[in-house]
Amino acid sequence: MKQLSIFFIFLTLLPLCAASQMSACKPDKYWIDVGVGYYEPTNVGQNGFSYGISVDLKQKNTFYGVRFISHEEFQTLVLPDEIWDKERFFETGILIGKGLSCKWAQLRMSGGLGFIAGQKKGAYSHTVEYPATGWFSVASGVDYYDSERFFTPAIPLEFDVQLIPIPIAGLGCALYANLNLKRPLVGFMVRFSMGKLR
Repeated sequence: MKQLSIFFIFLTLLPLCAASQMSACKPDKYWIDVGVGYYEPTNVGQNGFSYGISVDLKQKNTFYGVRFISHEEFQTLVLPDEIWDKERFFETGILIGKGLSCKWAQLRMSGGLGFIAGQKKGAYSHTVEYPATGWFSVASGVDYYDSERFFTPAIPLEFDVQLIPIPIAGLGCALYANLNLKRPLVGFMVRFSMGKLR
């Protein structure tokens, strides 16, 4: 119940903080990033794909952003989703950072507050052996785990480099991390940007 209360307070304050920051300044640049990448848990768990979107603005040398990233575990065997119980979780947060920007490129380092929630593997349950099918398949076992739903506060971190070949579009990459108590992780993402970048 305590975590649920914190979650609702955060959801209330999130848009208010973003709105106050945007109304207090006239941004030099503003854009939307869409990206795809890879993540690796730092404690236990499987690596996987990441898909993200963020809304960003820059005022002088300060960068503000709201990001959302969805994570999904790699599926190493071709099995239906109801058999392969993949980890799936998402994170969102507000980030503030400093950086350098010129006509053709910019880089920034950001950190902030947010939360991460979803489904992760819990305690080990059992193993099922699947027979080989086809010429190139081999028999393999799949370990099953109890599913565990989680929600926890988090500290998102990010280092981003962006090339700006034209005023309304850019291409970049980001190293990111999410520090939390349930599924801390690091990752890499390639991003496409659209907006007022010059």
